[in-house]
Amino acid sequence: MSQNIRRRPRVTAAKIVSTLAIAISAPLLVGCGKDGDSLAADVTRALQSQRGVTATDVTCEDFKPAKGVIVDCEATVNGRRTGLRVTFDDERHFTVDPQDPGH
Repeated sequence: MSQNIRRRPRVTAAKIVSTLAIAISAPLLVGCGKDGDSLAADVTRALQSQRGVTATDVTCEDFKPAKGVIVDCEATVNGRRTGLRVTFDDERHFTVDPQDPGH
């Protein structure tokens, strides 16, 4: 007798990175702060609104926004921790990309 067993699809790191592979450009909602928690909230909103990705437990380094500044963040996506790289286009806008696997 055969049983119908539902298997949950495996989520690999490659699938998570491909989910985030397209860069996100978003406005920074925190004035000119250096607060990684505020940036984490903005990154969470940007991922959800622009990519439909629900990220939890997002953490970012403290920073000073200026053109070319890069801030490393981490987030849990589909149950796995993944690195994100936030690059400031100017003092108020940033782009989010997945970190290189070597970071």
